[in-house]
Amino acid sequence: MLIVLSMHRSGSSLLAGILHDNGYSAGGDSSLISGDEHNKTGYFERRDVVDFNESLLKSEPFSSSLPNTKATLQANSLQKKKINELCRGLKKDQVRVLKDPRFCLTLPIWSPFLEDIKVVFLYRHPLDVAESYVRRQRYPFNGALALWEYYNIQGLNGSNVCKRSVLFFDDLISNPLKEVKRLNQELDLGIDDKNINISMADKSLVHGAETSRELTSLTMSQLTLFERLSKNDINGKIDFSESLISSLSILTDFAEKGFDAGTGKMVDATTSEKMKAMTERNTSLRKQVRHLERVTSRKTDELDISIQQLGIQKEKLCEQSSMLLSRESQLLECEENIVDLKKELGLIASLYNTVCDSIFGQLVVRGVKIIAVFRPRAPLGRLFQKLNSINASPEKTDE
Repeated sequence: MLIVLSMHRSGSSLLAGILHDNGYSAGGDSSLISGDEHNKTGYFERRDVVDFNESLLKSEPFSSSLPNTKATLQANSLQKKKINELCRGLKKDQVRVLKDPRFCLTLPIWSPFLEDIKVVFLYRHPLDVAESYVRRQRYPFNGALALWEYYNIQGLNGSNVCKRSVLFFDDLISNPLKEVKRLNQELDLGIDDKNINISMADKSLVHGAETSRELTSLTMSQLTLFERLSKNDINGKIDFSESLISSLSILTDFAEKGFDAGTGKMVDATTSEKMKAMTERNTSLRKQVRHLERVTSRKTDELDISIQQLGIQKEKLCEQSSMLLSRESQLLECEENIVDLKKELGLIASLYNTVCDSIFGQLVVRGVKIIAVFRPRAPLGRLFQKLNSINASPEKTDE
């Protein structure tokens, strides 16, 4: 996935449009944010991606306009699940390039879910950005410069581990064909150099490039960062300077006084109080959500343990059931054996009766007629005992 990283108002829409025209699709027209009076050719930003990045920044002590230099952006399990869902959608739509200035802040959250990340880091002269940003957003000038520094530092630090190429906006405007070829070579984009389409690179569409570039307006840290970008000396982590933290506080002060970043106007006291109350309510709701997430996580763990215990009990019951079935089978076998034995005993009894009838119906011992009365079903033992007694005393005819 190719990612375009840049501060707002830095020409990223132009670069994404050129890449889109050269085989790196940003998505279908229905999925992209449409153009407006600020950017007639379009932004080449996926609406679902931008919406999620906005929600991600609002869910933490971060904001795309009021950044926090001390906090670390993190995603909860639900947000990670949403990113995974978005990535499946991007793959399905064959999206090859993503562009949203908020990626300067959120790319580390997305990185584990994207494959083969390549980054074009686009930067623009800080004074041009500030002028364009102030004209459109009506931010205080120093605050806009602070945002330029903040976004670029965050974007550089967040993309350090990625395959990356740096591009200066002025170079893209002055010689777009040369710069696209350079990107193609450095990032191995696979674009046909002989058929590169640069029709998007219309200088008349560039806003805020006529600023008088008096670098004295920059802080030392901003000037140093701009020089490092110009020299492509951007390896390693870049720390926030004290001057940047001080400059960013300007935006916080304006927000607390009722400055609306969207319209650039001071709102009345009543609206300001309402906004403050809404902010406090949102903070309270975020705390409740985090509490519910912790409770849900704990209950889920307890449920997992209960399921494991039920599984163990189920295994024991299955073993007992198996033993009962085995015993039942043995009992059935015994019953069958008993039936067979009864049949055999019936045959023996029948045979026994036949033998008795044959012996005692015709018995003659040594020519002496013996009259004897026997029970036809006397046991065999008693039968033979009777025979033995007769044979021992033949002269007793009264037996």
